[in-house]
Amino acid sequence: MSKEARISRSFGARDKPPCVHCGEQTFLSRRAPAADYAREYEQQTFTCLKCNKNFERVVDANGTPVSDLALG
Repeated sequence: MSKEARISRSFGARDKPPCVHCGEQTFLSRRAPAADYAREYEQQTFTCLKCNKNFERVVDANGTPVSDLALG
């Protein structure tokens, strides 16, 4: 087994961010690699328990949303 295969990458899968539409609790309903060439990023879809709307975010292997990362 390669070293990369043994590294645990949670991608923030246990996060339950508030709904961007109504503010209620959401659950992670879909996970996918952000791109074939960027396995260190993941695209996540969350579904709201109250209004049933979805929103997406892209996170790094630690679960930090890409828009929150410092660039440079």
